[in-house]
Amino acid sequence: MSNINELFGAIEKWAGIYFFRSLSEYFEYLKENNISMQQAYALTFVFYNSPCKISDICEHMMVSAPAVSQMVDRLEKI
Repeated sequence: MSNINELFGAIEKWAGIYFFRSLSEYFEYLKENNISMQQAYALTFVFYNSPCKISDICEHMMVSAPAVSQMVDRLEKI
């Protein structure tokens, strides 16, 4: 039983390190490419829900259509 607990402990530790490194690299990528957290959130929504409409993004993010349209325009320029 102690071997299983040690294994789970090692897996949990590895997962924590992996998660932290992944997020660090993700945030560094966003910073290098001048992508805001809100833009990243919209991109993630589109990735997992495409095809989708501007209104779908508005509803999910709880922002106005002009705000999302402006965000999409900025993202197109990146």
